Amino acid sequence: MKPIIDSFCLAGFLWLTIACRSFCPIVQSVTLDLTIASETRIGYGVGPQTCMLVKYSSGEPWQYMYSEIEGFEYESGYEYRLVVLRAERKNPPQDASRYCFSLKKILSKKKVQSVGLPGNELLH
Repeated sequence: MKPIIDSFCLAGFLWLTIACRSFCPIVQSVTLDLTIASETRIGYGVGPQTCMLVKYSSGEPWQYMYSEIEGFEYESGYEYRLVVLRAERKNPPQDASRYCFSLKKILSKKKVQSVGLPGNELLH
């Protein structure tokens, strides 16, 4: 009996995954070069959450990233340079980001202390 229930659960999960993708069509996508800081901070979206700190270019300040990067496993204490694909969703849910990110390539991973990080308060 358990294999039948497992099969139904798997089928339901697959259907839900496919259905969600079709209900959240992508408007456009762009490839970005990001720097990920060696530390995270607490940010406040729907509620408090751990956020990576990112820079889209070297001259700007660190920004809180409320989204995850699909295919990327963050390790504290390392600063990363990544190439990611940022896709914009056509009709994102109200409590979700309008962008989804996926890893294309890790350009570098260095064990360094990132410089210029904000304190552990929310940036505006």
